Amino acid sequence: MQHLADTFKYEKQHSDHVAHLAVRIFDQLQPLHKLGRLEREFLEAAAILHEIGIFVSHSNHHRHSHYLIKNSELLGYTDNEKEIIGNVARYHRKSHPKPKHEGFAQLNSEDQTTVRILSGILRIADGLDRTHVSSVKDVVVKRSGKKVKMQLKKARGKNLEMEVWGAERKKELLEEVFDVDVEIAA
Repeated sequence: MQHLADTFKYEKQHSDHVAHLAVRIFDQLQPLHKLGRLEREFLEAAAILHEIGIFVSHSNHHRHSHYLIKNSELLGYTDNEKEIIGNVARYHRKSHPKPKHEGFAQLNSEDQTTVRILSGILRIADGLDRTHVSSVKDVVVKRSGKKVKMQLKKARGKNLEMEVWGAERKKELLEEVFDVDVEIAA
């Protein structure tokens, strides 16, 4: 995976930070999503690789990231696992997963649910590094009924206004998947 990221000259600091935030959110939401170690690994891989498509095109980089992931030699992953990782990366921005989307349609319903959950998490994590300067040091997630609150801890001397705005714009998929309201607080 690292070789693939390096090949396409990814933005290491941003991608690694998004991966860190994504797995923090994943771990804290585990009682809600009930996914395991393998799905956590898929999320981390997708987070690291989510922007490699910029190498091909900025405006459609999410689609190109999907294509590059599913057609690359990712040692240790099956074709189906690469399709899951590629789909999670694809849906880190713009449209939500839809049955009419070719790569998503190829997955069985269980894997489609996994992609929706992981994409919802990745979208928020990516929003939390909107400025690409790691302003959000950590995120603490608490669930109460139909509300999920994400309390952000900022890095010293950083402003979180853009990160809160970025995550707010990208929280809808996670809200849909779990039928909850997500609140993001600095």
